[in-house]
Amino acid sequence: MNVAVSGYLWSQQRSGAAIALGVLGAAIAVWCLSYAGTLLTTEPSWWVLWGDLQYLGIVLIAPAWLVFMLLWTRREEYVTGWTVALLLVEPFVLMALLLNPGTHDLVRSAPVTWDLADRPWATVSGPAFFVHFAYTVAILLAATVLFLHDLWRRSLVYREQVITFSAVAVLPFIVSVGYNLRLWRVDFTPLAFSVTLMVLAWGVVRHGLLKLTPIAYRRLVDVLTDAVLVLDVFDNVVTSNPAADSLLSKLPGERSGLRRRLPAVLGQVVKQDGNEEATLVLDGERRFWESQVSELPDADGRAGGRLVVLRDITARRRNELERTRILAEQARVAATLNRSLRPDTLPATPGVSFAAEFRPAGAGREMGGDFYDVYGTEDTWLFTLGDVSGKGAPAAAVTALSRYSLRALTTNRLLSPPKALQALNQQLLSGEDQEKYLTAAHGWCQVDGGTVRVRFVLGGHPQPILVPVHGEITPVGSPGTAIGLIEEIDLNAEDMVLAPGEALVFYTDGVTEARCGRDFFGERRLIHELDRVRGAAATRIARHVLEAVLEFQQSDPVDDMAILVVQAPGPVRSGRVVDPQKVTTA
Repeated sequence: MNVAVSGYLWSQQRSGAAIALGVLGAAIAVWCLSYAGTLLTTEPSWWVLWGDLQYLGIVLIAPAWLVFMLLWTRREEYVTGWTVALLLVEPFVLMALLLNPGTHDLVRSAPVTWDLADRPWATVSGPAFFVHFAYTVAILLAATVLFLHDLWRRSLVYREQVITFSAVAVLPFIVSVGYNLRLWRVDFTPLAFSVTLMVLAWGVVRHGLLKLTPIAYRRLVDVLTDAVLVLDVFDNVVTSNPAADSLLSKLPGERSGLRRRLPAVLGQVVKQDGNEEATLVLDGERRFWESQVSELPDADGRAGGRLVVLRDITARRRNELERTRILAEQARVAATLNRSLRPDTLPATPGVSFAAEFRPAGAGREMGGDFYDVYGTEDTWLFTLGDVSGKGAPAAAVTALSRYSLRALTTNRLLSPPKALQALNQQLLSGEDQEKYLTAAHGWCQVDGGTVRVRFVLGGHPQPILVPVHGEITPVGSPGTAIGLIEEIDLNAEDMVLAPGEALVFYTDGVTEARCGRDFFGERRLIHELDRVRGAAATRIARHVLEAVLEFQQSDPVDDMAILVVQAPGPVRSGRVVDPQKVTTA
């Protein structure tokens, strides 16, 4: 058996430690076979021969055991050719004494009498034997101390296996002491070494004692802040890391034999496979936990236990709650400021219809830069649609400045649209913030019987779309230069007359630049959507355009969107303007 184990270890584990363990197994095998020969023979000459052959194995046990322990405890630097040579000096000298008839009895000699009835015969030990015995015991003890020290350092890796390995490591010493004290006549020391070898071989094959992966894994698990537990099929805690031990110490639990039962409160947390979240009250504080449970089947696929990982996510949950509160507060503040930058409702404008829609970027938590305004008198109404660069408070400041500056410039005296934007341009350039600019559409309209005369100018703004009741839908106006960038700007006024039912649709670039993947909403889609609501009321046109863009984008917009519709009203049925030429009176 020892020979078979040695051969297997030698072939399967290509490492120095496995080779040393294989040599140990071979030495124990020689000892066992030779000692068996001394027990079975009745011839004194054969008894002497078998007794001497024992030492071929005995002398190699201590060196092989020490080399194995040095390698297994990762002290490879001590295992050199010189180390091995020094360890073999004593075995070589002892065997030389045994092989020389003149010095043979210095090691061992035959009994005085050969009484067959008093078997097994006892060896008479010479002085060299006691030197060998002291040398061997010293080496074996040193190696065993290394072994036990390393085992107990890894006790969290192997648990029950460590106790077993520790017991078998000291077993040969106990048996040898008993034999040398003549507590029993048969020397069971080789058998004890055989048991030790078998258990070590089991550890190598079954638990990977010669592999560093379990140790490295355990060291990683030990430093985790997550609680890691291994449960058996009865929910007993088989093993746990320090974080789990700390958690278990704060929970009421019970013992089941030598193992601790999983506390009932944790049983509710880990009752299902997969990921779960739960709350636990520890030391009077409510804490949030996330659990991950994995089944641990045995070799036959049957349930063998579960691996449970518990993560304390209290800090994360509190941060999320605080973040939600902050975002809600930001959204509330942004909504309040956004409302202050745009009129809540448009004024009643006899003879002309205005409608507007606004959608802030994202979830509405930021203050946007798009704005619109409608104001004036009974016969002249002024309107503005602007798009300030950037987001947040700086953009909001420029928005407010632009909106109220235009109001101040044009309320008491009717400036032409180009002059109004030129004045705003100078005001922005004279300010401290030279990095903010805007595009704007500004104009006025006057009611002239059933028509509406419109004059507007574009300061770097997208062209508005003219939507007649009949005919082609087309962009109109000249884009001009953005406001707040340079001293001299190019602004060209556009004059037109809107017939009843005709609409002029102004919009910011967030409408046409809305994206779905790589595709932009674009001007062509905008014209197509306007064609679908041709002749509809101004409010319906504005709402339809916004809904079409949002449906196309399928997500929160990345830019603000503002739409302003100016329309010459006409007879309306079911939300659609009726061609005046087709209206009949009774």
